[in-house]
Amino acid sequence: MSVDVHHIVPQHQKGPSTIENAAPLCQNCHAQFGDNPSKRKEIKQMRDNWYEVVEKMYSPPNVLAPLVEKLNTNIEELKDDQRSKRADISEIKTTLK
Repeated sequence: MSVDVHHIVPQHQKGPSTIENAAPLCQNCHAQFGDNPSKRKEIKQMRDNWYEVVEKMYSPPNVLAPLVEKLNTNIEELKDDQRSKRADISEIKTTLK
């Protein structure tokens, strides 16, 4: 199955060939909905939703989150136990590096 690039506002109505005016549609949907002006908003909404799904699926993992969590834990331990201050500070410095 192939994917067609659909002009949301058709070229014959001076719709531009831009990303903002494009939506990927399978051939069946393109044939069924492509020239229906009442479906333009729906096609654009479905396109935008799909782009959000794909972005979440393929965006790189947040590598800083575990480090921030570790730093927060170390800071809380520092507050709780002032006696081990030097050890905790060196661990925080190591994490930051």
